Amino acid sequence: MAQELAPLPKTIPGVVNIPHLNQSPTKMVKPVYPPEALQRWVQATIVLDAVLDSNGDVETLGCDVICKDVREDMVQAAATAVRQWKWNPVLLKGNPVRVRTRVSVEFVLDETSPAISVCNLFHDPAWYAGRVVNVSGIAQKQGGLPLLVSKDCAGSLVIAMNGDATPPIEDAKYAALEQSLLSGVAAVSLRGLIHDDRGVGQLAGQRLVLQRVLRCAPE
Repeated sequence: MAQELAPLPKTIPGVVNIPHLNQSPTKMVKPVYPPEALQRWVQATIVLDAVLDSNGDVETLGCDVICKDVREDMVQAAATAVRQWKWNPVLLKGNPVRVRTRVSVEFVLDETSPAISVCNLFHDPAWYAGRVVNVSGIAQKQGGLPLLVSKDCAGSLVIAMNGDATPPIEDAKYAALEQSLLSGVAAVSLRGLIHDDRGVGQLAGQRLVLQRVLRCAPE
């Protein structure tokens, strides 16, 4: 297991403190999303303290109190990436110097991110309520309602095909989903808002307010 990042000392001899550099890295490596954080659909901005040497390479990293408020696996993933970053040397009166600064690493999940199994939502419904997620499963109709289910777990999630405020993107994949629901079932990946719905007539405590069909393969 990687060693937990400790806070850097308040002052470091021979290091100039510049919290916000006026330059961007010349080399950036994207962090690897921690698998558990992905499955829990956790997004975060990790802010690390960094000391850059006179060549613009990362000399050391630290994690302060704010940094420690986020998941440790995301902090470690951010640190692994940032250690490979590079900046142009920072000059002071024309001479390259060691610099202490702050570096932000974004962990963002969007339409291109891998979909999580709908089983995750059944296992911990309260956690996902109110989140926009990419979720996969089997789409089928039951009692006139479009549902998202899985062969790997019990439960069903109502698919709200018409969004409460913003309608879904009605492209070819959306049309394929509509056709599949009329004629049978389909393996799908959907993006939408998980809404806690205890209304009468719903088959589950939650529904997916559909925003976009990411994948649809009739079975």
